[in-house]
Amino acid sequence: MKNKFLIILLFFLLMAAIPMGFIVKSRTKTTVKSPKNRDDLIVAAAAALCGKDFDDETLKAAVILMKTNAAAGHLPEAESNNDSDEELYSRVAAIDSESDAILRCNDKTVAVPYCACSNGFTETDADHPCFQAVASPWDFFCPEFDANTHCTGVSMNGVRYLCGEGLSAEEALLWYLPGFEISR
Repeated sequence: MKNKFLIILLFFLLMAAIPMGFIVKSRTKTTVKSPKNRDDLIVAAAAALCGKDFDDETLKAAVILMKTNAAAGHLPEAESNNDSDEELYSRVAAIDSESDAILRCNDKTVAVPYCACSNGFTETDADHPCFQAVASPWDFFCPEFDANTHCTGVSMNGVRYLCGEGLSAEEALLWYLPGFEISR
């Protein structure tokens, strides 16, 4: 009887593992070149922030965020092997070459924090008076949703939702950053 139980248990474990193999295989990415200069670093960081199923406006928002942070002296760190998808990297590079927008608050370029998903609201930051709390109700449906997540600045899930609803990258970013302006 014990052997039958073990065989049945092993069968169910194998059946559960088969779909996992497909999921792991579908997430395999093509390695692209390592960033060599500021522009490559911005593109690599924006691509790493997004997925290849993100629309171009959301990618543009990520590029604007990375360019803003770079202009504020906060370049993202280069990873020794950037595992972004080659097609995504190319799309982000094309968007980067067409966009020169950055975000500014009170005529200053400040680094803008971001997170994958908020807890339904972004928060204020005492050290940075430019950031205000805003509602991000679509984050409740985000796979990464966690009621304990604290997010100051921009929710990328929220930006993706807003861009999917027809807002431009700039409009979506300004939803999260009232008091900011787009500078070119």
